[in-house]
Amino acid sequence: SSLLLHPAPPRCTMWCDSTCRLSNPATDSVYVDPTAIAPDSARRDAAALAQDAARRFQEETEQAERCHEEELQRLRAEEEAEEAREREERERLRREQEAAEAARVVAKERLREEVLLAFEQEQRRMEQEQQLKEQEQQREHEEQDRRKEAERREREQMQERERQLQQEAVKCFCQQHGFRTATEPRLRGCSVFGSSVTYPLHQAAELADARIVELLLKEGASPMMKNGSKQTAAQVAQKMNKNGSHDGVLQALKTAATGGA
Repeated sequence: SSLLLHPAPPRCTMWCDSTCRLSNPATDSVYVDPTAIAPDSARRDAAALAQDAARRFQEETEQAERCHEEELQRLRAEEEAEEAREREERERLRREQEAAEAARVVAKERLREEVLLAFEQEQRRMEQEQQLKEQEQQREHEEQDRRKEAERREREQMQERERQLQQEAVKCFCQQHGFRTATEPRLRGCSVFGSSVTYPLHQAAELADARIVELLLKEGASPMMKNGSKQTAAQVAQKMNKNGSHDGVLQALKTAATGGA
């Protein structure tokens, strides 16, 4: 019979890689013809060698299996580490997206608040301008009212002074010509034909004093009143008129008679 010897498989070092593989006894076996070997001692040595080779084969096979398992564990560890890195990267991207979204929301809210604040400020500015405009208009109206009031008082004072001057002028005229008031007649002389009656208005018309005529008319003298000769003041002036000497008096009396005074 022949002796079957297994050749030693390749050794697997501590850092064996995925190229390590197990020996195939069918293809890698070596057959030895015992008849070609020396007697019994030689056979025993051959058997010992075969056993030692088998033992080494078994050890190296186990070592290769361990290397293979370690390689699988390393690959699994690398895959797990890669998956962990991918999870961390996804988590980082998610956090960055959330932070960006939060920043966008904050920026949008800040912009909205700024726009609202600017609108409120513009509203307040416009309201203040309107208030200032209204106050200015109020001041202008008050100033106009004060000016009008001052002008009115000044006119009244001037009118009062003018009225006083006119009254004084009428009074002086009446006293000078013997009249008591601007409307009371004066009696002159006494005869069988009666007293001669005349009025301040007739006297002023006779004297061609147009200014006194106007003042007497303002004081209530009637242009239709007749004197003792049954003449109006206009008739007296017309009778005395020479070359337009009494035109002013006639004009004043005409205006008063027609209601223009």
